Amino acid sequence: MWFPKASLLWSILLYLPVIINAQQSLETLMLRHTDVLSEFLELVRSSPFVNASLPWRSLTLFAPTNTAIREYVQTRGKIDNYTVTYHLANVAKTVAELEEFISTELSGNPPIWVTRTANNEIFLNDAKIDLRNDFHGKNDRGMDQVLHIIDRVLEPTVPESSDSNLINPDAKKFLERSSAYNITGPHSITMFASKAKTLNKMDMFRTIGRHTFFIPVDEAFKRIQLNTVDAKVIDGHVIPNHVIFLRPSELKRQYETAAFSSSLPVFVEFDRPETNDGRWIVRSDTRSADGDAFHRKGVVQTEVVRGNIPVKNGVVHLISKPLVVIDSTVYDTMANEKENGPTYEFYRLIKDYASEEVKDLLTKPGSDGITVFVPSNEALRTPTLNIIKSNATQLNEILRLHIVMRTVTSDNITETNERSPFQIQTALKNKKLFFNYINTEGRKTLYVEGGGVNATITQPDVGAINGVIHMIDRILGYADQDIYEKLKTDPMLQMTFRLTSQDDFNKQFQDINKRFTLFAPSNVAWEKIYRIAPSEYKKLTMGSFGYHVSRIIQRHTIVNRVYTIEQMRELSTNASEQAYPIQAVHGLLKVVHKEDVDWKGRDRFYRQYGTSPNNVEGQRPDFSQAFDYTVTWANERAQVVRPNIICTNGIIHIIDTVLMKPDDVTVAYTASSPASMPSPGISSVYVIPSFSLLLIFSNIFTGLL
Repeated sequence: MWFPKASLLWSILLYLPVIINAQQSLETLMLRHTDVLSEFLELVRSSPFVNASLPWRSLTLFAPTNTAIREYVQTRGKIDNYTVTYHLANVAKTVAELEEFISTELSGNPPIWVTRTANNEIFLNDAKIDLRNDFHGKNDRGMDQVLHIIDRVLEPTVPESSDSNLINPDAKKFLERSSAYNITGPHSITMFASKAKTLNKMDMFRTIGRHTFFIPVDEAFKRIQLNTVDAKVIDGHVIPNHVIFLRPSELKRQYETAAFSSSLPVFVEFDRPETNDGRWIVRSDTRSADGDAFHRKGVVQTEVVRGNIPVKNGVVHLISKPLVVIDSTVYDTMANEKENGPTYEFYRLIKDYASEEVKDLLTKPGSDGITVFVPSNEALRTPTLNIIKSNATQLNEILRLHIVMRTVTSDNITETNERSPFQIQTALKNKKLFFNYINTEGRKTLYVEGGGVNATITQPDVGAINGVIHMIDRILGYADQDIYEKLKTDPMLQMTFRLTSQDDFNKQFQDINKRFTLFAPSNVAWEKIYRIAPSEYKKLTMGSFGYHVSRIIQRHTIVNRVYTIEQMRELSTNASEQAYPIQAVHGLLKVVHKEDVDWKGRDRFYRQYGTSPNNVEGQRPDFSQAFDYTVTWANERAQVVRPNIICTNGIIHIIDTVLMKPDDVTVAYTASSPASMPSPGISSVYVIPSFSLLLIFSNIFTGLL
């Protein structure tokens, strides 16, 4: 193939993978890269200005791949000469030399914005540079020329008219004259523009610098009253001093908005649905408010309907509804989501299958408000849901388990901790939700457990005028994990899982042909051992003495019987010799409810075992704050902090103290198979107690907690 002289040097630059090598033939270069860049080459050859610039100027070209061009043509239409020219800059910039923006040769010199991510990626607007190929050469005049391969077409913001005043608009001009930039129909933004003008907030959109602007489309105001948008709300739609395109955005990083102040701290973050279907979500998070009806505390979640619109002073994203504004009830917030919106499947489940009583709970909550835990669309599209739908009674019980008849925010959850986890009654009688969180590098991950299912709260505090919504990643109340998986995934049980992994002892909890009742020590329970007996704790964690842990956990385990905590209490108080007490693998267990202890006994009990560290002799503790159940073995006691975690092969009750004796860590091991759970009542370990340790441990455990 032969190219005109003006295009020959360009062709060499285009196909060059490294610094130009005169020994490399044109044929080799074309064969190596024709499948990648041939379509952009044709666009350049058809552009008089770009084609003529190659032999005469120092320049940088940003070349979309063939795939990128085909995708653009399929979704956006023909690539015009304005778009091609937007890919040309009149200075040569290697990757290392790229700064925050680079001016292009398009009329008005609109910028291309440069973003460097934490993963060492470089984006030009929303297009990523292929860092494997940084082509640098010189033309016949010895001028530097650079070519960067990118994975998307760069789309400029150009007017449809020839009005020179509309070239290279800032966000203000774009907002005022949006129809001139083909922002019409479902993407029309005239109502927000009118409101900003009425409130004298237009100047914010022409501020010089690097900013990100969110503009809700007109369709949003069919559901939300325009008068809810005031000056502070408009400020909440601007992130100053950051140009954030979608793909290079740092997910869930919270940026201060222009509305941010001590009285109204408003943040905005970007996120993507788990389905990774190309949609982008933007959230505003108002941490506190002045108390007026328009600036409620809570999260507002919206979807980007058209993003990455470059302007002179940053980037514009069009969104499906306003940020900051909270003016709907919990039920209406769910109902107003479009198909594939985050609450869509749960709302449809309620609408089509819930009883009238459950619907009334949601639509007519009491004065204390309401909290709803909404499983993700992905969780609700599993075969599990079809099984639940077939049983109306079970379905409505599960729905009630997701409802709390008062407002519960993430602050309520994080005010407590694993030593005293937050718990609350649900709309399902006698069923509670239990909460926990993990703090990792300043970011808190929240968990909720209900009916044996531990779910991650993927998005807390979605605001409503009468309560709050928390998005979760699983359906509560429908057990789909065996005990092994539960130990592995529950954040409160990580130490028990780690310790019982020695000698693969915990693998037996995967057996679906057996049934277990397990009193599982929490992380806090093991921490107590570490505090009072660090050398013994070290032995338990070494890996060489797994049989110590095996024997201890066997004492916490009932094999081939599944007991709820209520059943355990009933059996423990039953006068029948056959029923009381309950036989574990090693020893006898007894469960006591706090109401089973008289006031004199309660005082004595809670001075020794109460949750409050301030309980003192002669002072009656606040009994209402104690956990409901206590399990005893020999003379050892543990409080049940989370009962009735249902699993596919049994049940777990989480306790705050390890039921162990001082001689459990000073043993001579004689059994042949410690990893196998023996039959109840048959001991395979013989102990050689240390009298001094026995005295020490007796004193320590007497005052534990």
